Amino acid sequence: VWDYPLRDGETLDDFSVWWYENLVKRGSDWESFAIINSEKSTAGRNGDRQDQYVIKYQWQESAKHCATFTSDLITVSANQGTALIFSTSMCDFTPPSVSEEIAGMKFDVRAPTPVSLPSSSP
Repeated sequence: VWDYPLRDGETLDDFSVWWYENLVKRGSDWESFAIINSEKSTAGRNGDRQDQYVIKYQWQESAKHCATFTSDLITVSANQGTALIFSTSMCDFTPPSVSEEIAGMKFDVRAPTPVSLPSSSP
């Protein structure tokens, strides 16, 4: 899991475009890279709905590394103005039964409870 502070006025859509473009840029330096799917959806739990993006891609850094399938889920913490990226990866030699189980997984993301932080001093 990675967290990135959002800039003033930056949205989930803005950040997801940046993340996608960053992946493509990084992928140009690897042995192989391909975006499989990128989509926006809405997930919910207990009546709460939250937009999210999922980007699925395959990459291989070099011939000495395994080919890897990765799925990144991107969402935003409304309480803290932070983009959250939940990433799962598996190598191409992962047994098919494990691959099928991972492919069928759903992320269950809840916005964190707001935390009272001490006020900053100049």
